[in-house]
Amino acid sequence: MPKHKVSWIVIADGSRARIVTRRHESPGFDVVAEMQSPESHVPSHLIASERPGRTQESGYSGRHAIEPRVDPHQERLTAFIQSVATYLNEQAAGAAVDDIISFAQCSTKG
Repeated sequence: MPKHKVSWIVIADGSRARIVTRRHESPGFDVVAEMQSPESHVPSHLIASERPGRTQESGYSGRHAIEPRVDPHQERLTAFIQSVATYLNEQAAGAAVDDIISFAQCSTKG
């Protein structure tokens, strides 16, 4: 009996990913894995541990906050996407899957 080709379909957004595969015996799909970012719905002020740093202008006595270089939500989104990609790479290297088809929507609130 020939081995069935294993194709995974990855459906993901910035906070969740579901990996499914088509059933060979009957119509439908089976869930292979589900992943969720634990910090996906946490407000920015709770992610950043401190208030932004402050600086003083050299020409006058005014002070202002220093904007962070990276948005905390963007960092979490990137980390989640990397963890999903790492999982997929490990499974593909172990020959658990022949093809990977992905549908992803990754955006941040802006």
